Amino acid sequence: MQGLERGDVIRATVTDSRGRMVARQVEVVRNVRETGGQYGGQYGGHGDTQVLRGRVSWVDARAQVVRLDAGGYGQQVDVRYDSRTMVEWQGRRYDVRELDPGDVVRVDARRSGNTWFAERIWVEQNAGRR
Repeated sequence: MQGLERGDVIRATVTDSRGRMVARQVEVVRNVRETGGQYGGQYGGHGDTQVLRGRVSWVDARAQVVRLDAGGYGQQVDVRYDSRTMVEWQGRRYDVRELDPGDVVRVDARRSGNTWFAERIWVEQNAGRR
């Protein structure tokens, strides 16, 4: 498991060993390096949930939208959120409106038509404003 990196999506077979879950087999479903850190890819175990990645461009609190710059060629994606959307950074929870431009995030999102809805957001790299 030395080659695993933050952002890799895995599937694991686990057993309970005295109250601790121990991985017996680990399969990399999606390697973060192969996707170039861009959005997309099925996130195992959540059915219709996808993983979106990118750098926060802006947050519109009134419209409840976060715009992500998702990597090369000017790709951008708007992700809607609501009061149930959680943001986590270094084990703490934050309000979505506290995201800063430049924060690098991973988003569990579901799609409805052409619209993405964020369920949970993890800050992977802070822009240094907190």
